[in-house]
Amino acid sequence: MPVLGTEHTMRECAADCAVQIAAIVLLIGLLARDTLHGQLLSLVALVLTGLFVWTFIEYCVHRFILHGLRPWSSWHTQHHGHPLSHIFAPTLYIATLFAALIFVPVLWLGGLWIACGLTLGILGGHLLYSLTHLAIHHCTARGPWLRQRQLWHIEHHRQGESKGCQYGVTMEF
Repeated sequence: MPVLGTEHTMRECAADCAVQIAAIVLLIGLLARDTLHGQLLSLVALVLTGLFVWTFIEYCVHRFILHGLRPWSSWHTQHHGHPLSHIFAPTLYIATLFAALIFVPVLWLGGLWIACGLTLGILGGHLLYSLTHLAIHHCTARGPWLRQRQLWHIEHHRQGESKGCQYGVTMEF
């Protein structure tokens, strides 16, 4: 099992993505079972809200935790020093944080349907982030969207925490 702050194999990266996809499929299954015909528009709005919330989470985690709080900042510094290495937080760690900080509080406040819909959007955003970050470091961009993100991210690695530094991976901020 991958450990925080250590390099992971490509097999562990693939397993990480597979677990995220399985969680997304599970959430979709729960929502498909419990969504009434007239609730589809509300569900889409809820998932899109989760995607929007993810962009805020992505920025805050990268800016204030990965570049500000130990031990996460020291692990992230390893990533900056070795950008082709697979240094990331394992799925079990991320899943625990998602459950404790997002799913359970929303479940308590709004019920299972809202918790599943919002978590689906946030988890979908996290998967997009994970795949985009992997592609930024390990693929040749074939389109303008990924190429722009590669340019931002290369600049981020060069600038560190200087003024105007780009902290987003999937979005420009």
